[in-house]
Amino acid sequence: MMSAEDPDHSSRRNAIMSYLMKNPGASMDMMSRDLNITRGTLRYHLDLLMRKGKVISRDMSRRKVFFLTDRRSRSYIKFKTPLSTGEERILSVIGEEPGTPKIEIYRRSNIPKKRIDYILGKLKRMGLIWEIRRGREIRYARVTEIMVLREISLDLAEMYLDQKIDLHTFLVLKDQLMRRKRQLHPGNNSR
Repeated sequence: MMSAEDPDHSSRRNAIMSYLMKNPGASMDMMSRDLNITRGTLRYHLDLLMRKGKVISRDMSRRKVFFLTDRRSRSYIKFKTPLSTGEERILSVIGEEPGTPKIEIYRRSNIPKKRIDYILGKLKRMGLIWEIRRGREIRYARVTEIMVLREISLDLAEMYLDQKIDLHTFLVLKDQLMRRKRQLHPGNNSR
């Protein structure tokens, strides 16, 4: 089994991300050819990057294309696959307040409830939003913010364990991270 710490695999993922930064909307064929990586290996690394929230894919004209989840790529996706007015409005509401309750989206977007449910499902499938369930309450946030917080949390723990930061710095950073997580996940203080 491939190790996440294997330098060769890490450098391949970095090469893929670098390629997508320069070529947003690249297909697997283009990446495989230009990076000289087999389709199977490329698929493995793209799946891993998508699970980590660093890359998203779109179906365009009977082929799948890939983008980084950074702000620049999101604007390119928007240009390439325009969002509807309703999708834009809902993303705007969610963007103003990460962890927005579903009821608040209904109230602030002025879109019929059935249409909102459809749009939220579509935005989830597109990989642009994340659904957070706490009992009966459902909240939404943009995918990148949650993914970044999770990654920072893991990196912070790793830095402390590798003794790259001292205990005081670790505790201060962890406290700040936990405050932000509580803003996104009200009622879940366990993590």
